[in-house]
Amino acid sequence: MGMLKFEVAHRLEPGEARRRVEALLRHWGDRHGVKAEWTGERVQISGKVMGISIDGAFAVLPDRISGEASDPG
Repeated sequence: MGMLKFEVAHRLEPGEARRRVEALLRHWGDRHGVKAEWTGERVQISGKVMGISIDGAFAVLPDRISGEASDPG
């Protein structure tokens, strides 16, 4: 299975960027059971959203969100 790599630029303060990512992951956790494990500014996620398996990791950086995830096909 291939990996998808992504980078999304932002202009938010680092704390605000992380709060928004945490809110999204809380929503995915509550609604879809996606698990998120933080280590510093990096998060590992796994689960299923709308029938699509998610297994990946990304980092909240000062100017972007950068990461990779398995290609769901």
